[in-house]
Amino acid sequence: MKYMGDYPTRKSTIKTALTDSIFQPPLSHEELRDEIYCQIVKQVTQNRKRSSEERGWELLWFISGLFSPSDPDLLNELELFAQSYKELWPVASDIQERLFTVSKVPFCRIYPPHITEVNAIQNKTQNLYQRILIPDESSQAVQIHSLLKCQEICSQLVELLGLQSADGFGLVLTTENDVFASYSDDYFMDFLHESTKHVYSTGSDSDDLYQIVFVKIHYVNTDVGCDYTADIVFHFPQELSKYLHGCYRVSADEATQIGSYIYRSKFGSQPFHLDSFNTLIPDLVPLQSYTEHTLVDWEDQILSKYRQHSILSPEEAKISFLKCLSRWPVFASHFFEVTQYLGLGLKRDRILAINQNYILLLNENNDVVESHSLSSVISWSYSVKAHQLKLSLKTGVVLSLVTTLYYEISQLLTYYSNYARTNKDTIHTKHRISILCDSIA
Repeated sequence: MKYMGDYPTRKSTIKTALTDSIFQPPLSHEELRDEIYCQIVKQVTQNRKRSSEERGWELLWFISGLFSPSDPDLLNELELFAQSYKELWPVASDIQERLFTVSKVPFCRIYPPHITEVNAIQNKTQNLYQRILIPDESSQAVQIHSLLKCQEICSQLVELLGLQSADGFGLVLTTENDVFASYSDDYFMDFLHESTKHVYSTGSDSDDLYQIVFVKIHYVNTDVGCDYTADIVFHFPQELSKYLHGCYRVSADEATQIGSYIYRSKFGSQPFHLDSFNTLIPDLVPLQSYTEHTLVDWEDQILSKYRQHSILSPEEAKISFLKCLSRWPVFASHFFEVTQYLGLGLKRDRILAINQNYILLLNENNDVVESHSLSSVISWSYSVKAHQLKLSLKTGVVLSLVTTLYYEISQLLTYYSNYARTNKDTIHTKHRISILCDSIA
């Protein structure tokens, strides 16, 4: 076999080229799976070339993290085979455990080993760790393995961070040009493979080509003050980004007050050197509000408000920031650029905002021109040819929107609709708790 070095082969620029060619066929065709297990064992047994035998054990390690033999007797023989080689090959012990694990999972992997797995076993380590970034600029190192699901990683992070609920949280992978969201039932390694296959097509195997981030993907359970950790670690940085990008329509006075909270969240009671205050304005004030005041006026007014709440800690300032923004109907929304058909040939460029409660259409000034309860949406459809999305409402109104982001919008609508349906009683209870939280605060 070429991977084992028994046959000469040209060196590929893609490090996983050989493992892809070995394991993609049995992943696609179930009838080949038992055969490839047998072939690998045959190559390992009484192999007089140690380097070749070592590579054979690497193949057994890979395959035992992809799919199980279909024949229970073969599975038993493989486990006994691995057990008999524990003294000679330490990796055999891990293979035996992996065979047991893979025999219990309901479905196999979709893709061959990711380059992370290939690098790990070739560097003689079976302990894999993934650095997960958090929106507050912290990170967590999570131990991963071949059959770990994205949902399991999220559950670990929820527990590590002390969050009250996993609802709405998920993993996203970011590259220089793209962002990919995971599904909870995805195997993490399949998610990596699907999201990074174009990145690694150049032959690079650097982990710096992508980042994994744990974020609030769907904005449920966002009542301010009811999950302190979620507010500080996730809701604040994620809403801050949208606020500074101009997703909220604010007056100059509102921008001043909100800017003072952002300022305190950054510097606490030790303000930044005032000679450089003007460099901070883009981090305090939305872009469209710059012209409302001169830089000197922004500095004077923000610092004046800042001094008025001197008793606030940086964390309390973040909560105050969120409470301010929660008064806007677009709080905790996803935003999409669309074109709305108004009939009689009229059309307008709009921003579509979707959150747990509302569908809103904003004009170029971010004023809300239409607002509809999410529960009023009966159905939606999409014309691929015209890129036209139609939302049918209980009132008989049909919103006709042109967008290329139908899939993303449909996923959001589906998630929020299903969440509302399955958590109806919980949502009403949380609404009462939210009122209580506000009264206590």
